[in-house]
Amino acid sequence: MRRLSTVGWRENDCPKTRNRRHNYWKGRRISFNRVYSKKSIPKADITWYIGETLLQGDIQTSSPYENIVLSNITFTAKRSFDKLQLHCRGNDTFTSMNSSRLTLNILYLPTVVIYPVRSPYTVVENTTNINLNCKVTSSNPNVTSYIWYKDGLHIAAVTTYSISTIHRSDTGNYICNATNSVGTSSSAVQLNVLYGIEISSIMESQPIEGGVLNITCSGQSNPAMRDNDVTWTKQNNNTFTMKGQRLVVRNVNRIDSGIYICLVVIQLNPNFGQPVNVTGKKTAEVDVLYLPAATIFPASSPYTMVENTTNFNLSCTVTDGNPTATSYNWYKDGSHISTAAIYTISTVYRTDTGNYTCDATNKAGSSNPSSAVEVHVLYGIKINPIKKNQPTEGQVLNITCSVKSYLVLTDYDATWTKKNNRGFSLNGRHLVINNVNRIDSGIYICSVVIQFKPTLGHPVNFTGSTTAEVDVLYKPTVSVFPDFNQSYVTENATALRMIFGVKMVKMRYNQQLHTPYQQLKRSHTGSYTCDASNLVGASDPSPVFQLNVLYGVSLKLSDKEISLNESERWNFSCIYDGNPQPTIVCVYLLNGSVVGETNTNVKIIGAEHASCKDTGLYMCTGNNKIGTPVSQSAHIKVASDPDVYVATHIPNCCSSNFQLPPGYVMIATVPVPASMPQPNIHQTYMLYASNAKTAKSSTTR
Repeated sequence: MRRLSTVGWRENDCPKTRNRRHNYWKGRRISFNRVYSKKSIPKADITWYIGETLLQGDIQTSSPYENIVLSNITFTAKRSFDKLQLHCRGNDTFTSMNSSRLTLNILYLPTVVIYPVRSPYTVVENTTNINLNCKVTSSNPNVTSYIWYKDGLHIAAVTTYSISTIHRSDTGNYICNATNSVGTSSSAVQLNVLYGIEISSIMESQPIEGGVLNITCSGQSNPAMRDNDVTWTKQNNNTFTMKGQRLVVRNVNRIDSGIYICLVVIQLNPNFGQPVNVTGKKTAEVDVLYLPAATIFPASSPYTMVENTTNFNLSCTVTDGNPTATSYNWYKDGSHISTAAIYTISTVYRTDTGNYTCDATNKAGSSNPSSAVEVHVLYGIKINPIKKNQPTEGQVLNITCSVKSYLVLTDYDATWTKKNNRGFSLNGRHLVINNVNRIDSGIYICSVVIQFKPTLGHPVNFTGSTTAEVDVLYKPTVSVFPDFNQSYVTENATALRMIFGVKMVKMRYNQQLHTPYQQLKRSHTGSYTCDASNLVGASDPSPVFQLNVLYGVSLKLSDKEISLNESERWNFSCIYDGNPQPTIVCVYLLNGSVVGETNTNVKIIGAEHASCKDTGLYMCTGNNKIGTPVSQSAHIKVASDPDVYVATHIPNCCSSNFQLPPGYVMIATVPVPASMPQPNIHQTYMLYASNAKTAKSSTTR
């Protein structure tokens, strides 16, 4: 092996040098290369060593020339490599050879320790000569400066920081920085100054009864006060004790008032020396506030007096409370009336009657309302007027004698009598007559006598009376003229005037209703009654008067001409009317047969299946002996195949000058409807001149 070269000592930088001693920074990457060996067969294997320890690193080996090996190693500098020698070793099959050695000088930051080595470093306040020593245990190169900081602020540039007398303000975090050419290292210590308790003043507490008493015993100390360090006691009460900083009494009562003592014992434990107990105490005055209790004087309830009494006083008295009451309130029937301690009524009136209460207020709040004093003002009788009473006969007469007074009117205080009737007398406020009769009408008198007994003084009698007019009402009675039960009149007869009630018309009492008809119509037929009404109600209905208007026959056909095909259904209706009921006859003129079925006021003519024999005129005639008979006819045309051939035909029979001699027949030719299958077929009617009710039918081609 011929030569060993070294390259740079900065990370990622590899300068070349032939020196045998160099400085390298701890933690940085170091590279060595260019190791040449003489020609050898086989080629040599290259390994690297720190001292005699195999070095682990990034080794790259190359052979740029024949039998020449180039090895490059890169590794991280460590403090443990400082002052050790680096070399490489070549090995082939026949020999082993070491390179020259390079001594490593690893540069690194100082290692700093503060003595005493305690963090936190605990001392008792007022301890003297406290020294904090900044010691460097290792450094390459040597330290060039020291700087001390307290809670981040520069305080000194010395190796040892001294405090002559320790105070609580010296508590803090102390840091010593040591600097060499590589950089700065630091070490920190927490200085904890212990000091005794300084209890804060406790203000007087005034909780409200029923609330929560909550007092805190607080102060400054190091270590801080804990619940186990605090004990509460009560002056003149050997049984009361409570642990903890907070004195809490729930649902506090007035008996909880007094002087409470907060006793604190704190133990100081420095790092060096014996523990020290520090004590302190404070007192707290507790004055429990509670609501006042209010009562009214005079306490008599009810308290009764006569109207117009003067200077009546009600006093709101407070029997207990903390602190004393500062304001008062008076209420009458729940409404606020005064804020004075004594409520005075200069002149008493009946409107002053009511329930009086008061309450008192102090710092704790308002008292519960006092017990109520019920004031009753006695006053004379004032009887309310009684309106005219009009009961209905058979009902109940009920009149009340109503009086404004105090005391209130009772049934024992009132008596009813009747004018011009010495035998009538009834006790009580209510005049009641069941099933009253018209003879009970008249003037009734209510007489009242009430005796008043005030709380102070003699009884006083007050009297009064009033009248009540009673007018018993009863229903009217009605009659009808004429008094026969039924009348028959022909429609459109001459003017008729009758005195009777129209059906369901209500009349006033003792009045008549005249019902004139200028011309009677069939619509006037009906049953007539009348009644009369007054304030009581309607009379019973009068006897029934039956009016029957007679009129002649009227007919109406539903159809007057019907055309249809054979086998189809046909019908028409003959609707008729008349009084009395008419007789209706419907005839088929071709053969004189009577046809149709009668229903109420309707005659129905028809057939389910039409045939050619149905063809012809149908005539309905009605008669009821009022007026003249009435007829209506309908023409039925049935289209069908021919079934009769008649050769007889009289031309020009339908001319206007045709005269039928006696005993001859007339043949009328009528065209067959267009719907018939053979348009040249005609229907003929043969009518005998001597008898129009008979006819024969035939066809001709």
